[in-house]
Amino acid sequence: MLTRSRSFWAWYLAQRRRDRLGQPIPSDPSNLVVTVVNASGVTVGWQDNSNNETAFRVHASYDGGAFADTPADPPSDINPTLSNVTSYFLDVSQVGGGGQFELSYLRLRVRAENAEGESGWSNIVQVPPSVQISDVDARYDEIGMVDVLWSPTNEGGPGVQAEVYRRINNGAYVLLATVSVTTSTYPDHNDPAVIAALTASQPVDYYVRVTNSGGIGPSSNVATAHQI
Repeated sequence: MLTRSRSFWAWYLAQRRRDRLGQPIPSDPSNLVVTVVNASGVTVGWQDNSNNETAFRVHASYDGGAFADTPADPPSDINPTLSNVTSYFLDVSQVGGGGQFELSYLRLRVRAENAEGESGWSNIVQVPPSVQISDVDARYDEIGMVDVLWSPTNEGGPGVQAEVYRRINNGAYVLLATVSVTTSTYPDHNDPAVIAALTASQPVDYYVRVTNSGGIGPSSNVATAHQI
């Protein structure tokens, strides 16, 4: 027996509705982006690909889970915005039980609506991490083994990680390692280039930052390796 996918039937019903009523449902919005404004909210922007929508609806998932379609149940369905707009400020106090969640868990999507129905959803975006790693220090022993240390963070969310960067003798920074965000140390051991630079009294610098699928967080302070 021939079966059809859910996406096929959604397309088929949309075509039937358009043939019957003469007015198409809106096209899917695209190129959704999000910028962290501050701890109280984010701005969402998208590309409007229709000229017949009456509203856009922004959905939010604040716990990394599935999106819900009702305002009463988390993740929250944000109230529709006006038509012909391409941005929306999301006050995080509207979602997640009064904003009691980490911004880096927040994922967003948008669709267009009119009297005939709803478009498909845009791409999903995740809010970039806002936390800044602090108190980075780099210490080496008498044989040039460097330990990079920093204050731990409780930053969470899907795909969140910490990146450790290094440069030698004021050269370009390179990504040294990607580690768990719950880690607060990285051993930079047995690298001949590092040992040679420290032996020659050349600076070896490090910084750390948090990343997720939505982007990168602010860079930490720079720590120059010093002997213990």
